Amino acid sequence: MAHVLALSGRRRDAEAIVAELEARARERYVTPVALCIAHLGLRNVDQVFHWLERAYEDRRGWLTYMKVDPIFDP
Repeated sequence: MAHVLALSGRRRDAEAIVAELEARARERYVTPVALCIAHLGLRNVDQVFHWLERAYEDRRGWLTYMKVDPIFDP
């Protein structure tokens, strides 16, 4: 949702969702994939790489699609 909101120009709404996800991540597991995709929409490149690295550490299977998933085109 944050990714779509950011791309549609609703950056504040997207940032609010990201803040909520990051707060939840401090208390329980939140997949780093969700935060990576949200930051992709916001074009927060440093955060994208941070969450990609976390996804790698968590061995998320989603990473196998990086080369073909159009979400990474930008």
